[in-house]
Amino acid sequence: MKIDFAGIFNKKNKTFIIVGISILVLLILFSELLPQGTKKSSALNYLPDENKYISELKTEITEFISKIDGAGKTEVYISFESGFETVYAEKNSQSSSDLDDKSGDSAKKENSSEYEYDYLTIRSDAGNESPVLLKVKYPKISGIVVACEGGGNTAIKEEITNALRAAFSLPSNKINVNKLRRN
Repeated sequence: MKIDFAGIFNKKNKTFIIVGISILVLLILFSELLPQGTKKSSALNYLPDENKYISELKTEITEFISKIDGAGKTEVYISFESGFETVYAEKNSQSSSDLDDKSGDSAKKENSSEYEYDYLTIRSDAGNESPVLLKVKYPKISGIVVACEGGGNTAIKEEITNALRAAFSLPSNKINVNKLRRN
């Protein structure tokens, strides 16, 4: 079977071929502009797990204190001022205006400034935008309570308090060491 290519490309068929190719090109271009689905911001993937952080910190402190001579079995409670804080890159703009106050004998001028903040974002290859994360501030410890078998001994209490003061820059009134109750 022989195909007559000259007959396919006659004037009538050329119009259909050109229109068909044009439609295909337009479909490809428009498919790139359509949303690819909604995904959560990738900046959220950088945030540490708060519960995991607290659990690991509590475990480290407990293991450390139990190694102090005379402390024995230890349990720890930690309180925090706040949770994780994120700092994102911002772009800001300032607008100011002068207000004239002509009440009384003298004219007064007041300045009024307004700041507008907006986060800088980056676009991923998939087209999702996410804010630019500069840093993550870990929760600040506001107090530590320790219950250990040796907590009734004044010398051991002082050793534990001094160790926690040095490790976390806490004043001694934010650290409480008690004797662990036996079951």
